[in-house]
Amino acid sequence: MNETEDARGFRQWEKVGRRVKKGAKAFYILAPVRKKVPVKVRRVEKAVVEGEEVVIEIEETVMVEKLVSFKPVRFPLR
Repeated sequence: MNETEDARGFRQWEKVGRRVKKGAKAFYILAPVRKKVPVKVRRVEKAVVEGEEVVIEIEETVMVEKLVSFKPVRFPLR
């Protein structure tokens, strides 16, 4: 959107030996915000008990990372 392929933070520019011009304007990019949420998972297992095949349903809760929103992150222009 800002006609650049090289978006970095101020410290990242310093690490590669570049300087941000005084008075340069910044632009914002959208960074994903993820959150771990519990999700119920149901699985089926087959077992042999006393010579008979038994189907067991197991329900458990696992934590899954989910995209919840985007936040603006500021980067200086060249």
